[in-house]
Amino acid sequence: MKLILLTVTVLLLVVGEGTADRILSRRTKRELASPLHVGGIRDPFGSYCQRRGGCCPGRDDLCTVPYLDTICYCDLFCNRTVSDCCPDFWGHCLGVQPPFIGM
Repeated sequence: MKLILLTVTVLLLVVGEGTADRILSRRTKRELASPLHVGGIRDPFGSYCQRRGGCCPGRDDLCTVPYLDTICYCDLFCNRTVSDCCPDFWGHCLGVQPPFIGM
């Protein structure tokens, strides 16, 4: 009986750990967005966040502007990774030069 209980406990731990890994490894659609800046695709003269009327604090999935065939963000969360910030985010929202992205 103890062997069966031990086996069940071990199986539950293994299954639970695998489930936790899958949950933690999920990425949202926003995190999977194709990087706008890879390969130097920028519009340095675009005023996306400025035209939008400003920047948004924190994460705001509605703080977007159309950009090429996708959207870009003007919220502070986009600064977590440079993949989905609008080209003028750093200059307009933060007052700094955009980061250099090497290949």
